[in-house]
Formats: sequence, C-alpha cells, structure tokens
Amino acid sequence: MAKNFKKLDETNLEFVLQTLSETTLSHVVKFTFISDDTMNDVININKLSPIPKYISNGIEIALIINENYFDLLPDEYKKIAILEAVHPIRINEVGNISILQPDVVTFSDFIEKTTFPEYLKFIESVKSVKDVTKENVEKTNVEIQTKLF
Repeated sequence: MAKNFKKLDETNLEFVLQTLSETTLSHVVKFTFISDDTMNDVININKLSPIPKYISNGIEIALIINENYFDLLPDEYKKIAILEAVHPIRINEVGNISILQPDVVTFSDFIEKTTFPEYLKFIESVKSVKDVTKENVEKTNVEIQTKLF
C-alpha cells in the first residue's frame, strides 16, 4: 500500500511531545513526527540513515502515527503506545543510536496459560543454557587450537 505521509495533527503532536518530555530521550534524540493512516500499526519508529539525517538538520528518529487508530484510543493507552514505540531506542557511550529488537515474542494465549513471570524465567533459563554452551564451545575450540600448535 502506498505511503500517505502528512503532518501530525496539532493536538496529537502536543500529546506526543508531552509524553516524550517525561523521558530522557526528548533531551538527546531529535525526532520528527509524521502521520500515515495507511500503516497497520498504531505507531512505528524509523531511524533515519545518514543522508536524510544530514538533509533534515540532524533529525534522527521518525515517529510515525496512524492517527485513525491513535485518535480512538483513550489517553492512557496513547501514552503507552508512545512509550512502547520509543522504548527500543538506545544510545551508546559515543552517542550512536540503535533500535533494539523485542526480547519477548510469543503468543498471548500462551502467556495466559503460563503467566508472564514464569515465561520470563523460561527465557532467562534458555539464555543461560545458550551462554554456557557457547562458553563450552569456545573453551573446546581453544583446547583444540592449543593441541594443534
């Protein structure tokens, strides 16, 4: 479907700016705010590549809102949608911005069956098993290389 970008409605822009002002991101990341009523999500974020960032005088993140959906949400859910959208934005020690991928991707009916805290314990257990396995493989590789030389 073709993109239909336009300026964000002034009321929505004020709401977004107010919500972002409660985060540290508003002080270190330069945003632009766009409406696109053709996208399937309520809110998306996109990191601008170097050339658009240069052309736009340093704008780093485009926050794109489907106002058809956004306008139907109560204010508390609008705020959650904004905060969830910007949550994956990370800035390293030298100021480079990255956008993380979600660490929890599953099905809601599965979470209902197990409980979220139980699922988080499962994820941590799997991560620990992977870390131990990776360490063992690296240790074995070092031992093999030591024997070869």
